[in-house]
Amino acid sequence: MIHEWWGLNDNVRGEAARLAAEGYVVLAVDLYGGALATEPREAMQLSQRLTANPAPAETNLHAAYAYLDKIEGAPRIGTIGWCLGGRWSLRTALILPDKVDATVIYYGTVKAEEADLARLQMPVLGLFGAKDRVVPAATVRAFEASMRRLGKDVDIHIYEGADHAFASPSGMAYEARAAEDAWRLTIAFLQEHLAR
Repeated sequence: MIHEWWGLNDNVRGEAARLAAEGYVVLAVDLYGGALATEPREAMQLSQRLTANPAPAETNLHAAYAYLDKIEGAPRIGTIGWCLGGRWSLRTALILPDKVDATVIYYGTVKAEEADLARLQMPVLGLFGAKDRVVPAATVRAFEASMRRLGKDVDIHIYEGADHAFASPSGMAYEARAAEDAWRLTIAFLQEHLAR
């Protein structure tokens, strides 16, 4: 589980507990090394620092996978993230294309070259808002088209009336109907691809 641009805060811990209550072993990774933001400017700085130096985060994700695989003995491992975490959920799938078994992206940036997407071997669920200006619907549809051209298993949902961060209950853009449906789809997706 990968956090939003705010860092590994109580919202993400709550989502981890919620998913664990469904019967999954959940490891919420911290890509910021303990740093947290409460203001958008701080979050932007943390996000930019991560983008400028992604190697420690990638090492962390490799270690997270190894922990779930070797220590927890998880038979299948998936990725899930929101916003920045959604982008990194896809990035983790691209880093470990033959190891990740399912990937969920909540309104994360999905720009990627088809040559990179071609390596993906897992099903991907994408959940986005039609009013999102950070990750525009046109970008999402282009990603979906690329995945389909490549014969990949992709399921994209764009919620009318929903904005970026529609599933964040403490945010200004929270949209209960879309958030609840996205969670229902997430649980069904993970049940199909991780619990079998």
